[in-house]
Amino acid sequence: MTNFDQMIGEFSKVEAGKHSVLAPENWSQGRTLYGGMSAALCYVAAEALASPELPIRSALVSFIGPAGGQLTAESEVLRRGRSTLIAEAGLNSESGIGTRATFAFGAGRESRIDQSKLRLPEVSQPDACPDFWSAAGQGPNFAKNFEYRLAGGARPRSGSDATEMLAWVRHKVPVRSSQIAGLLALADSLPPAAITAFEEPAPISTLSWSIEFLQTDIDVQDNWYLCQSRAEHTAEGYSSQAMYLWDSSGRPVIAARQTVVIFY
Repeated sequence: MTNFDQMIGEFSKVEAGKHSVLAPENWSQGRTLYGGMSAALCYVAAEALASPELPIRSALVSFIGPAGGQLTAESEVLRRGRSTLIAEAGLNSESGIGTRATFAFGAGRESRIDQSKLRLPEVSQPDACPDFWSAAGQGPNFAKNFEYRLAGGARPRSGSDATEMLAWVRHKVPVRSSQIAGLLALADSLPPAAITAFEEPAPISTLSWSIEFLQTDIDVQDNWYLCQSRAEHTAEGYSSQAMYLWDSSGRPVIAARQTVVIFY
């Protein structure tokens, strides 16, 4: 079983200007590499182009095709400004284009505004919450790399009209490599919120993902993060969902949106 750091370590080796890694089975989701890991690999490729004083601020990720087998990634700088850098990374498989991602890195600056409306929901601590998957099977292969606790909302395939999930999630094996990449891998670990309305298994996949990083000092390791996913509009086989992450101290760390394709 390949853990997160082992995969990042292999991928970080650059040969002929490319990153390369064999997608392991335990990080798969159906016939493709799990989307959160695909985004994490793209980030690692793009981060190599940015200087340490430019932390990540946002990302736009498109899941174009399946990413399985031997994967390669290339990255390039699209624009370099005085305080920002925009980079693009692409993850390809033997069958073609898999994932494309654009990342914005930016230096901080003094501002008279410092506020947040993203308050940590009132939930129990992880140890007091039940297992997330117990009534919905064991989840996809990649889910075995994380520990989940149901903190609110509904479980997958519960036939609920709430279309919202709240869960504490953490890496089972502490992340010692890129903390941002580890956060990306964790941030997509809940299934799309529309799946709570399902009453039986049916295909569902993410088409695109926009992410805003709200903190620059991220410590993932095996720490708990509260993940909230809420389907706000679902019709004609597509679902628009909002996603938020807080660390265990209550700080908001990610605000995101996804467009999800459903076949139910």
